[in-house]
Amino acid sequence: TMGENKNIQNKLKMFDKYLPDINIIPFVSSFKIPTKDSLKTKIIIDDHVRNLKTNSADLKILFEPHYRYDWNEDWKGLVAVNWEHLERLVTEYLENSLEN
Repeated sequence: TMGENKNIQNKLKMFDKYLPDINIIPFVSSFKIPTKDSLKTKIIIDDHVRNLKTNSADLKILFEPHYRYDWNEDWKGLVAVNWEHLERLVTEYLENSLEN
């Protein structure tokens, strides 16, 4: 996850509560990284489609638990509408990855 310190602390608390088995790697930065691909992510979950499109992660999930934001209208990939749905999508991906 990316963001400022307080933002990351809040995200980690939510992930720990709702997805305790997922290993989260925080990335704190006061500068803009040229590409998030340098992070070598397998899964990216974000609430802004721009961050999903600029990443080469194996699994990209748009997280919009409240409503579809205008700037995300063109997203045709996976969308998680709540934490349970997000957990299901990630679990299915991880189970399929282990089978292959």
